[in-house]
Amino acid sequence: PDVMRFLGGTYTGEYRLDQDVVPRLQSHDIDPFLIAQYIRATTVGCPNHFVAETTRENFLEYWRAGNHPSVTKYVTEVLNTAVKEHRNRYNMPLPVWIARYIPHLGITPQAMIVKGNKARLIFDARKKYHPQSTNINSLTSTHLGTELACLYGTTLRDVLERIYDLRITYPHDDIVVHANDVKSCFRQLKLHPDIMPAFSIMLADFLFLQAALPFGADFSPQNWEICRRIIEDLAEKLFHDTSLRSKHRQYLDRITFAPDLRHHVPAAVPAKPCSQRKGVRDEQGRPLPTPHRLFVDDDIYADRFDVDRMEQAIAASIE
Repeated sequence: PDVMRFLGGTYTGEYRLDQDVVPRLQSHDIDPFLIAQYIRATTVGCPNHFVAETTRENFLEYWRAGNHPSVTKYVTEVLNTAVKEHRNRYNMPLPVWIARYIPHLGITPQAMIVKGNKARLIFDARKKYHPQSTNINSLTSTHLGTELACLYGTTLRDVLERIYDLRITYPHDDIVVHANDVKSCFRQLKLHPDIMPAFSIMLADFLFLQAALPFGADFSPQNWEICRRIIEDLAEKLFHDTSLRSKHRQYLDRITFAPDLRHHVPAAVPAKPCSQRKGVRDEQGRPLPTPHRLFVDDDIYADRFDVDRMEQAIAASIE
């Protein structure tokens, strides 16, 4: 904990300028509860609550059992991933022998999943060697409701409803769906320094102390949920800020639309309005801002084929 605090910087996320971010969120009427949670997650650390204890025997059991066989099989990819995460200041590598001298240390087994050219290191926080084993996820307070509920399960339905609304208002226009990805979303948030030793891992002859939220801890999605909801709300409210297209022009110029997209599609499937689905215009007949829906870290949005509107939606999501 003291090492993490001493290093500061990217390890603790102290580079974030909350004194600039928070007033902007407030100026766009973001939910004050979400703003308070954002301040907690980015300046204090995660999770929201963690008080637990286990036995030395349990710690030694997880140490001696080691990682999944896939870690040995893909040891080169595993160490490359760990080194990359260290470059991003997501972990702190130490010699493995020092583990005996770190208070409150916990060891969680790792697994490597390789699909094509992508390799992902999994923090197996649910691993139990027998019914009496105490894994790290069983020590958290997430099941007690200490974190936000994840609401991204309705993303597919919301996007499909958006497409239906678009077809009501624009029966003969092509509809475009676009998505952005937040890179290493869980790792953008940091563990509280006092508890970070409990989420350590061992790879080869190294002990890695985790500074960022692990991909596998049961509170990681719930703490990212704070940012996810804010991104959805803020991106929609920033839609009318046309200066964003100029600000993010370097990224917008990389977008290429399919050459066969049209404004008049004769064979489009018709959609009829009802009490629930009324199209995408307000009471004055003006187009509504493009809504954004994030499935965890994937920002998905749909609109009719109009380069200006799509660029504005993309620019708002980047901002």
